[in-house]
Amino acid sequence: QFVCDHRHTGAPEFQSEEGCEYRFLWRTRYACAIRNRTSHNCTVADPYFPSYRYDLRKLHALGPVSFRYENSSTKSSYDFRLSVCGPLHGGSACAVYGQAGACQLKNGKVLAAAGDYNSGLMYVDGALELLYRQGNSAGKCHGKFVRSTLIRFLCDADKHKGVRGSGPKMVSELSDCQYVVEWYTSLACNPQ
Repeated sequence: QFVCDHRHTGAPEFQSEEGCEYRFLWRTRYACAIRNRTSHNCTVADPYFPSYRYDLRKLHALGPVSFRYENSSTKSSYDFRLSVCGPLHGGSACAVYGQAGACQLKNGKVLAAAGDYNSGLMYVDGALELLYRQGNSAGKCHGKFVRSTLIRFLCDADKHKGVRGSGPKMVSELSDCQYVVEWYTSLACNPQ
């Protein structure tokens, strides 16, 4: 039997035996209902360790980062530029969109803003997420969608990689023009 206990991730405890049936009690936080949290200023409290705050401001301080995205269905490649919890700036071609936190480029030219930045860091199902909505509506994606970007920050406990970790990587482009990016970093690891 699993029992919700936020203080334990321990091992099962033997309770009883009846013939070939063994009963165990396992107290663990993983048996608890999933808790989601949202905060501002690029930080959010861990719902299971309330005194611990995830803080991605060090990634913001790195400034905008770029990475290449190969779209296997269209056989095209794009450059993607994003800034964590802030607008693209610093001479970026994407800065023309003002509040854009992510944009898509082809051959160095901006194709579209892929969402306005926000600093509302969310804790969702054990991952940290930022959602950038309302990309430029002038050039609608597929003629009807406004682009958005979901950045999912996941734990990379390898401290030798620094806070940047393995950097951002595009994992999918949904049919409604939402880009899903994963970024492994030590800043997304819980205090265990």
